[in-house]
Amino acid sequence: MKEKREKQTDELITTLRDTITTYQLEGSSETRLQLLETLIGGNRGQQILENCEEHLAYTGNNYYSFMWRYLKSNRSELIKMLESLKFKSTTQNKGLEQAISFLLKNKHKKSEWISTIYTRKNGMNKNDWESVPLVDLTWIPEGWWRWISSNRRKNVYPNKINRRHFEACVFYQVRNELKSGDLCIEGSEQYADYREQLISWDKYRQNLHTFCEQAGLPTTAGEFKKQVYDKLYFLEKK
Repeated sequence: MKEKREKQTDELITTLRDTITTYQLEGSSETRLQLLETLIGGNRGQQILENCEEHLAYTGNNYYSFMWRYLKSNRSELIKMLESLKFKSTTQNKGLEQAISFLLKNKHKKSEWISTIYTRKNGMNKNDWESVPLVDLTWIPEGWWRWISSNRRKNVYPNKINRRHFEACVFYQVRNELKSGDLCIEGSEQYADYREQLISWDKYRQNLHTFCEQAGLPTTAGEFKKQVYDKLYFLEKK
């Protein structure tokens, strides 16, 4: 793998050098364009672009592409976990919840790519059809996107996604969001919804004065603001 990456990098640098050298040749613009067409045009140019995308995918310590090989041996257990536990988002973004449901609906598929859209009739004419997304993909991090989507641009909804990398991404994000509190498990103690542990506004107002006295804090916004300003002013003068 390392030798392949090094060879590909050398080839891309060589192509860049040859492109610049050709562009700087003396002669007419037409002649230079013809030479550039030979160098980076047609199928060769497309292959160079694909190699560039592949090279960029591994930059910045992007280890996501390797995660599936370590998760696949535990896939069945991870699927059972998603099926047996009730996951709920604690934010307005419900994308990961949708993704979990979508993953479970497609758990028996073996194909490398799975469809993310379906078409439905939208009008009276025979050609009036529209594509409808099956799952929200906006939550997918940028580092994962290039491995999951068939389209490199994230602002373009793909008509298919890579099943293995999508599953790995879902497992990875479930772990992260459980740790951050953005995802909770109903009935769990360790991963409960933190919002349910917050006091109500009525209790807050009832106990605010007592808490401020114990903590040595002002009880009004104006006094609190003045205290902060005074402390900052004192620190500035030290």
